[in-house]
Amino acid sequence: MKLYVSVLGVGYYTAIDLARRNARVILACRNTRSATAAAAQMRLATANENIVVRELDLSRLKSVRQFASIILDQESRLDILVNNAGTAGYISCCSVKFRIERIVTVD
Repeated sequence: MKLYVSVLGVGYYTAIDLARRNARVILACRNTRSATAAAAQMRLATANENIVVRELDLSRLKSVRQFASIILDQESRLDILVNNAGTAGYISCCSVKFRIERIVTVD
């Protein structure tokens, strides 16, 4: 079983639960430093070494394309997608380059 999930809050605990069930967990996050730390904690908590970190910034289409390309190249399948979004309150509108609103964020 393979899984995509965010790092904080509900996503973190969802990933731990699925890792305990022997899922391959892919943490797709903007902040790879915090994701790497979360992955290390998950490995300790679950004894599942099959937890990986991939960079993904949903406000940058180039990042989305790169992530999709890596997944297609390196993964044989994707069984579950956990798209855990939370509101971050009012943020100064948009990603400058693509004008994509960042009021709802994933990470």
